[in-house]
Amino acid sequence: MLYVKTEIRPSSIHGIGHYAAEDIAKGTLVSKYEQGFDIFITKERYQALPKPAQEFFDHYGYWSCELNGYVCSADNHRFTNHSLTPTVGTIGAKEGDDGDDIALRDIKSGEEITVDYRVFGENPEV
Repeated sequence: MLYVKTEIRPSSIHGIGHYAAEDIAKGTLVSKYEQGFDIFITKERYQALPKPAQEFFDHYGYWSCELNGYVCSADNHRFTNHSLTPTVGTIGAKEGDDGDDIALRDIKSGEEITVDYRVFGENPEV
């Protein structure tokens, strides 16, 4: 669930991007997994889904070791693109808690919000 105002629009990084719609100060909580708002499914449920639904989770979601399942943000956060120099990072992740996504530096309104996909165990092309 997002805690800041954002918008989506075309990205020079990839397809659609996730952008700050207000200035966000370094250290601000940007997003946090919220049960009942964001989408969570178990590995078994994922494997039982039809291929197009699995592809949706593969593209817009991620595997959470902390929650032991797949998570997909129900809001604009699912459009967050990868960067080796991300604007947002996760702190406080532990078993049963996916942690908080916070601004790693000041983010100006209109700037694309990014994360480093490698923290999810992915190896994105860079």
